[in-house]
Amino acid sequence: PGTNVGAAQYSTDQLKVLVDEAQRFNRKVAAHCNGTAGTRNSVQAGIDTIEHCGWMGSKGRLEVDEDVIGAMLDQGTTVVPTCSVWYRPAYDDFTNMSEDRRMMRAVREDRTASWTAMHRAGIRFATGTDTLDPLQREVELMVNEMGLSPMEGIVAATRNSAEGLGLDHMIGTIEVGKQAD
Repeated sequence: PGTNVGAAQYSTDQLKVLVDEAQRFNRKVAAHCNGTAGTRNSVQAGIDTIEHCGWMGSKGRLEVDEDVIGAMLDQGTTVVPTCSVWYRPAYDDFTNMSEDRRMMRAVREDRTASWTAMHRAGIRFATGTDTLDPLQREVELMVNEMGLSPMEGIVAATRNSAEGLGLDHMIGTIEVGKQAD
């Protein structure tokens, strides 16, 4: 509490070392990014999946970066928006809400609209809840709030998630030779 959620915790150079080492061992790297600066640094470093992609700027406003979205498309970055986090009842309890949470809540609809635009532009979205929220809630929110079709929500939870993890050769679709054969 009280930290600047829009500030990056790691530089691009620091993240690049991490990505290089992970790739040396054929591993994927995920980054939790509430802020635009952290998302920018992560994408520039070649991180595979962006968890949250909150687009928060340093002054508590949404700062969607179209250049970063373009780089995500070029690199095949997977975005895991964790909609269920942003749509919890606590984010609607204005009486007991912390200042940080108020700031994040104030841009919820705009953030969701930015994810919708990113999805339509071709960014691969996968599912994850970051907590104990049920996965079906995540798919429901992707459909009801982001405007994905029900089948797109299912694909985000199956094939896209497997691709984002680099496990699509084993899981994510029902095919001969895969675990769901």
